[in-house]
Amino acid sequence: MHKLARTILESYLFEKKVMTPADAEKIEKLPKEKSPVFITISDGDTIVASSGRIYPKHDTVIEELIENTTLLTEDARFQPYKDNPEKTRKLHYRVDVFHDEDRRILHHPDELIWASEGMILLCQKQEKVGIILPHMFHAPLSGEEVYHQLIKKINLDTAHLGKWDVILYGVKTEVFEDEK
Repeated sequence: MHKLARTILESYLFEKKVMTPADAEKIEKLPKEKSPVFITISDGDTIVASSGRIYPKHDTVIEELIENTTLLTEDARFQPYKDNPEKTRKLHYRVDVFHDEDRRILHHPDELIWASEGMILLCQKQEKVGIILPHMFHAPLSGEEVYHQLIKKINLDTAHLGKWDVILYGVKTEVFEDEK
């Protein structure tokens, strides 16, 4: 799936073409299921773009993959690669997919199982959501540390939060990525 994401992005950047699901299916057959898809691309240890949703917008994984891969170009961190698309050829691709059964509510951040889960933070009051996918940090972090990273990542105003304003999920994903 990560190789298909690379092909989708390179087609978009070099040919100015958004790949169709039919085109993508000729390259790789994917399950006809409705699941969230996250794409993360990095240059060495530096993440240069990421895109995804915690709830899928489309009916199939391939549609999610296509849209989220093209949305990578809107990530501000990706601008140097838009200016010089040739630099994208050396990037590392990671695609994460998960299903409803891979997500569980956490009553406290430290319920996170660091060895196998990432964390989703949902705050409807401030209309913010953030996710840290499993195994995105090299050093182990406590659930509390992941929680604070998420607060910082989405710029959540904690001064105006009540006890029930935040919902936390532990999430396991299926990971497809280039060899490191």
